[in-house]
Amino acid sequence: VLLEMAQSDTIPAKRGASLECFRNLYKEFLKPGSWLDVNHLNANAGPYGNGTSSSKHHHHHSSSQRQPPAQLKRRQAKRLQREGEILRYWVQASIACTTPGVFTSDAAEVSVASRGVIAASASIRPSLKHIAQRIRDADDRGANKIFGPVMKMVEGVLKKLFLSTPAEVDQGDALRSSCIKFLEIVCLCCSGKPQDASSRRKGNTPDDFSLEDLPAGHPIITRESLESIADYAFSALRGLTMMGGQVKIDSNLLSDMLLGESTGLPTAPVVSILKPAALGYLELESNLPSSDGEKALDISIDRSSLEYDFVLSQKSYALAVNAVAALASNRPVFFKDGAVCLARRCADPPVYVEEEGVFNSLSKPAVLAIRAQIRASCLTLLRNAL
Repeated sequence: VLLEMAQSDTIPAKRGASLECFRNLYKEFLKPGSWLDVNHLNANAGPYGNGTSSSKHHHHHSSSQRQPPAQLKRRQAKRLQREGEILRYWVQASIACTTPGVFTSDAAEVSVASRGVIAASASIRPSLKHIAQRIRDADDRGANKIFGPVMKMVEGVLKKLFLSTPAEVDQGDALRSSCIKFLEIVCLCCSGKPQDASSRRKGNTPDDFSLEDLPAGHPIITRESLESIADYAFSALRGLTMMGGQVKIDSNLLSDMLLGESTGLPTAPVVSILKPAALGYLELESNLPSSDGEKALDISIDRSSLEYDFVLSQKSYALAVNAVAALASNRPVFFKDGAVCLARRCADPPVYVEEEGVFNSLSKPAVLAIRAQIRASCLTLLRNAL
């Protein structure tokens, strides 16, 4: 019922409520003592007990009631199956909310899409962790069953960001901001952690996911395929930060989307959307001085002569800068490119032109706030252990 409501209901509030129900259901699934619990140290917990949780007072009593290995294995398999169903429904609900053309009102369309992107941001990490567990269990079919919808969900969010409609460009600042945050999460999930992750403040959070958590051996879900997604996504983020918006994507490059979808790989449509967006910036970056030379910061880009698909507001611009700084701080593979991008933007910051007939996409206070944030991000990277 919840999935049907998220897919077909015409009231945006009901769709948002159904997405929230899936999130709360997954939170309940993670709680010890719930009906999906497999805590073998407490026979009273979970669907075969009365729901009480383990404690120091009952530790000796619960240890004496340890479940037989065969029963524990069945419960773990049942729990993994239920987790996969919850995540698959959650992902499918997010896909339905980011599908265009559902509402006749542009405001309702943007509102539902924003909630769908937020749900996608919350569900992608646990979904990837579940896929990794399926691969460890040599269950390739179970991993494919959820990996396909996850890539479809990522594709839908990226289309909302890079292939947005004119109405979404004009009214979708909240939608664009949530998409940029989702792009940061995709980069984090599809890249490697630092080697000294145990000593870092956010290195070992249980919700984190990286390429090291993905086992090898699956024919389709490989580290190389996810790493290519992260590379293009980070280049697109650097382009948003450096240019203040998305440089117009060449229509000839968009034809790669059709070629990518025809390969049959779940990751191909995602790469075919990110690649033209990333190449739009990389083409401009190739004309800049080398980052290792003495004139690395001696740049001046005439942004007024460029065509944009969209420009960033203060909120979305701030999120883009934060995303580049966070990725540079937490992923070694992105540190150099992220630091160079922020340093160049600090040397060539956003400006506000006080002349008649000149269009400024940002107000003067917004420009000053963004410039201060870029400087602060550069100082933060100077203290980074990487």
